[in-house]
Amino acid sequence: MNDMVSKIDELIKYLIKVFNGTELTSESKKEQEKYGDYTKEDEIVRSQDFFISTKDLDKILKEWFVSNKNEEELKKTLKFKLSELKKLSFSKGKKGFFRLKSLSSHSNLILSNKSHNNYSHLIHSHLIKVFDERLNISVKDVIIDFPVKPSVIKKIEFDTKMWNASCFKLFNYLKENYHYKKVDLISIWFFLYDLKSEEYVFRSTKSKYIDFIKTQYEIKITNRDRSLNWDEKKKALSGLYIDFKSEQKQHGNK
Repeated sequence: MNDMVSKIDELIKYLIKVFNGTELTSESKKEQEKYGDYTKEDEIVRSQDFFISTKDLDKILKEWFVSNKNEEELKKTLKFKLSELKKLSFSKGKKGFFRLKSLSSHSNLILSNKSHNNYSHLIHSHLIKVFDERLNISVKDVIIDFPVKPSVIKKIEFDTKMWNASCFKLFNYLKENYHYKKVDLISIWFFLYDLKSEEYVFRSTKSKYIDFIKTQYEIKITNRDRSLNWDEKKKALSGLYIDFKSEQKQHGNK
């Protein structure tokens, strides 16, 4: 069982490195060679065997679930790992992750930024899906810090003085999919405010936005400032923004 958990932990650590931009890539390798540098100790050169398929990952997960006799301990572990995964975000590439695997050798691979991102999106979304299903909770249930009270389960019309229809759709998408330890509504305001998009028009002041959240969702925003790790949060929101535009394009919407 330890080997199975180790592989999952190894994948999650890999996802964190890709998200933080510290994973060795073909681009960073060329940059090193350009200046005569060598690969650092913490820059892992991955074997092709590291990049397993979701089918192989399912086998590992299934064995782990079956072999674990302590259900409460398993749920606790899954919830912790799920919370770590929820801090990360990867944009969905136009093409999925694909590689030719040599059966005769176990060569090392140094992938491009794009390939690392595509593989990370594949594994990240799959792990979240499986963990959610194993815990028998829906996406809304995961967002414990953003409860929807019975009194606010209603259709909320957008105010044209705050945003246009496209921006309101984007707001709802970010609200449902972005959760950095908890749903961070004030960071969504900062992201939309900085966006300056002609397609996604955002007109709301911070005070009006906070009043809107309190009135429509019965949630009081207490922290009104950018967080100290704003760059990290902005990166996650930017990834979701790319995903949203991609989904809208696929459905023929703006």
